[in-house]
Amino acid sequence: MKNFTKSYIILIVFIFLSLPAKASGPVSDDVLNHIKGAGSSDIRDIQNFPSDLLPEYIKSFFIITMPDNREKLLLAGRGNDGTFYGFGRVEFNGELNIAKTDVFYEEKDGLIHIYSQMPYSAFYYGTTYRWDKQSEKLVIVREWQEDPSAEALKEVEYLLSIGEIDKASKKLNNMFYPAHYYDSFEMEVKFLRSAHKKALEEYRRGNNNAWKLIKTAISIPGDKWIFSIQFRKRL
Repeated sequence: MKNFTKSYIILIVFIFLSLPAKASGPVSDDVLNHIKGAGSSDIRDIQNFPSDLLPEYIKSFFIITMPDNREKLLLAGRGNDGTFYGFGRVEFNGELNIAKTDVFYEEKDGLIHIYSQMPYSAFYYGTTYRWDKQSEKLVIVREWQEDPSAEALKEVEYLLSIGEIDKASKKLNNMFYPAHYYDSFEMEVKFLRSAHKKALEEYRRGNNNAWKLIKTAISIPGDKWIFSIQFRKRL
């Protein structure tokens, strides 16, 4: 009988330990004051999150910065009874700029996406998470970083190297935060050098209108050209 009782207790303990630990509980006073006070501007609702994936006692999810560190995130929920619940820290290993952070649920992949973009820059850090309803935790799936403007600038440099002035101009004019990535005076020189090299090549091939490439480099017709050089044709 004693052996049976001991085995039964061990089984109960094993089952209990194997159950996923719940992450939720009412937020601390510090977090509550942060949510209702100065930290309220840091709240980012998880857009489009399906209601059927929410815990029964929660009506919506959001992330917010930690009261003592605006570079760390907490997952929280608004309870049906008005109580705020915390679901633990959100693993986010990149740079965080909460002012330019988007959070949403993507139905196509069933994941939560967080994108945080740096100030005055196109650089952003992205992370996707799977919501584990059983353990009430966000499980990180993938993280990466990108900078579309830096990539565009590389393409501009390549286009200039092969004399594609028009294409380089269009690519440059579509960049976000250009002043963060290059000096305009230096870029003017690069365009002029590229156009001069290309014009010489065309002239040597017998193209008497090669000088127009220089004009193209200085003021692209119809473009919102970023430079202010005025072209004057000298006869």
